[in-house]
Amino acid sequence: MNRLLFSTSPEVPISRSHVAHDFGRINDLLNHRFYAIEYIQDFRSDVLNYDLLEYDFHYGICRYAIPNFPLHIIQLVKDERAGLLNGQKVFISTGKVVNKNSRTTIYKQDKAQAALLTSYRTIHPLAAHWQQYLNELPLRKFENVLKRIPEALALIPFLPNQDIVSTQLDILSSIEAQPKPLYVPSSKGNTIRLFELNKGLQGICGELREVLTQDFVEVDLQNAHLAIVAELWDIQPIQDYLSKGQSIWSTLLPDIGLLLNKINKGRIKTFFYGIIYGMSSRRLKEDMIREFNFKTYQSFIEQPIIKTLIHHRNERIKWIKSHSIYTTPMGKKIKPYSYISKKTRKYESNLTSILSQEANELEMLLLTPILEYCKESPSVDILLYQFDGLTLHFQRSSRTKQTLIKLKQKIEVAAKSLGINTSLNW
Repeated sequence: MNRLLFSTSPEVPISRSHVAHDFGRINDLLNHRFYAIEYIQDFRSDVLNYDLLEYDFHYGICRYAIPNFPLHIIQLVKDERAGLLNGQKVFISTGKVVNKNSRTTIYKQDKAQAALLTSYRTIHPLAAHWQQYLNELPLRKFENVLKRIPEALALIPFLPNQDIVSTQLDILSSIEAQPKPLYVPSSKGNTIRLFELNKGLQGICGELREVLTQDFVEVDLQNAHLAIVAELWDIQPIQDYLSKGQSIWSTLLPDIGLLLNKINKGRIKTFFYGIIYGMSSRRLKEDMIREFNFKTYQSFIEQPIIKTLIHHRNERIKWIKSHSIYTTPMGKKIKPYSYISKKTRKYESNLTSILSQEANELEMLLLTPILEYCKESPSVDILLYQFDGLTLHFQRSSRTKQTLIKLKQKIEVAAKSLGINTSLNW
């Protein structure tokens, strides 16, 4: 609750594992001797009272706190996170100074919590392979991230979306307390991907991440999602398009009247991936008009590549639905079904989830040659896992380009063996 309650969000989730972490009772939790409500009640009576929304096990809802801070406290928190207050930072629960030793302590606690959550969840062997490497990286390798926090704070007023400022300040505060990402598998087990235990470098917006990781090199798979589904769904026109080696963004953005830049690329990605993984036509229209305008939406859905994707996506869903048991490319068996949600009372389906699950598997498989290389070579580390991309740290800058070319070649071999038209970008 030390890092959770002092969020600027109106409602703060308080899971059992979070409470155990903040009170140093991870071992009790592991041994099934921990009752979170006792510690929550003590905190509310001795430190800060707040409204508490209780959990619902049936619907999978954790406890939520609604802090009611005085206005001057809220303003002080905002000023502190914006770097407007002078003086040494301390932890509010202990009064101890935030420094290298405190970060090490938090890191050890977070690492124990990541191991605990992983033991409760389902993790694919390949994801476990990645997690072991990433979570064992030394904390010292992230010192340059800490040095860049003042630069990131200075960029806050210039973010294109001011609605996310509060969230980004919270994430920067979390990074300052402990900069190294620690990864856990999905809580629902519906993807092979790994996610940060606490919001940090993986969850911060791209503009701030660029500042924080400017001393490193970002790489990603070109046209990753499009290339993967083009192979999975056997879309020959898109395979032909990708074989020319051009980026989808360099043609799609100008064709719908948007300037080709990182901001517009980030804005359109949500809708492009939504098309691939099952966003409804109604939601696509409403959200896209809200984000852009009707003209941009109309131009987007009229693009030949978008029409082709929608058609083949619908055909793929029908094909998956025809199986009593569907097996993903890496052997996971899933029952395709539709149901009435007990939580929302609305008709829902796991069919679109299967679309993303199978693509996520190939995404991680494609990047694994880089993991294997980094495990064998002391000259380069993977500092950040970003699903279809990675942030790399090179020990010797003089060999960076040479190593990147070698990694690109390894990705091309893996991609060719899988029939996927992608390569490594940086």
